[in-house]
Amino acid sequence: MRLRNNNQTAVVCIFTDGASSDGDLVKAMKPLERLPCWVVIKLATDDDNVVNYWNSVDGELEIDMDVLDDYQSEAKEIYEHNPWLCYGLPLHRLREFGYKNKELDLIDEAPLSVNQMMWVVSKLLNVKVSDIPHPEAMYQEFKLFMKERLPELSTTYNPVTNKKTDWVDYFKLKRTYGKRESKCSIM
Repeated sequence: MRLRNNNQTAVVCIFTDGASSDGDLVKAMKPLERLPCWVVIKLATDDDNVVNYWNSVDGELEIDMDVLDDYQSEAKEIYEHNPWLCYGLPLHRLREFGYKNKELDLIDEAPLSVNQMMWVVSKLLNVKVSDIPHPEAMYQEFKLFMKERLPELSTTYNPVTNKKTDWVDYFKLKRTYGKRESKCSIM
């Protein structure tokens, strides 16, 4: 009750390398549905059967839950949906240790919306989202802001390319969120 009254959430981190072998895990976790909690499942394996098992558990429960594969597998999933972002180890650690955020939960599931991308970029650059010009309304200002600020970020290890890279690939960011030229004209 105190957590709800203070608008707080408990984090439950489960580190595992397999599926439950001693009972019905969904039934055991069901009471968490009534609590203000965030569940992080950190898998110490990339075995597809184990990943599928935990994703099915996630699908059967009505709780906020994030199932995390190993670092490299997560990076590949994120690259598939958001290739403009290098999934550096600090982002993985944030997710592993229960940092609850909609953008970081969705980052490996779908392309981020413009506003979600701006939230991620704001955290990387340590600025407010409102400090970033909105690319749909002020594309040229957004472009200048990004070109000016991105060099301030240090590089990080990229598990997809297996080398150090920039956190944000500006050209892929531009390709994904850049202003589209209109082919329509009124005469």
